[in-house]
Amino acid sequence: MKRHHPLVFNLIPLALFLVFFVAAIIVDPAIFDENGNATLSEPASTAAIVLFVIAMVCALPAAIYNIYWKVVTKKELLQQGASDIPTAWLLIVPIANIWWLWKYSQGSAKVLKERYNDAIVFILLFLLDFIGMAIIQSAYNKLSVSIKRSDKALS
Repeated sequence: MKRHHPLVFNLIPLALFLVFFVAAIIVDPAIFDENGNATLSEPASTAAIVLFVIAMVCALPAAIYNIYWKVVTKKELLQQGASDIPTAWLLIVPIANIWWLWKYSQGSAKVLKERYNDAIVFILLFLLDFIGMAIIQSAYNKLSVSIKRSDKALS
């Protein structure tokens, strides 16, 4: 299960998202009302709209990697003995994705044993998203190292 931390793959797209998002606001603050909601009540400049669209496109790789990481680690968790994680297609279904994340958290806790329980894994992934993914990946990496050491000791 040893992999790079998800932060490596998420920080660059999210940093670009923030740069273009802030640039869109600086170019034309009229695209947001006083509550911070996007509005087109006043004509927004073309540059601001283009920058806003570029910001959304920059965030897309992070969202795709988020799903990819969960699918790949789910397969590896199943190999390690976590048998109750449902199909990853539920990740794209609203509400069902929260249930899937809970089942994933239970499977992850089963493999990680005493390091994290299912509620902690769920909170990390649900509330902290890619930061939680990095924390959990770090636990997976430590588990992978300990498994390799025990395999070498047995042979």
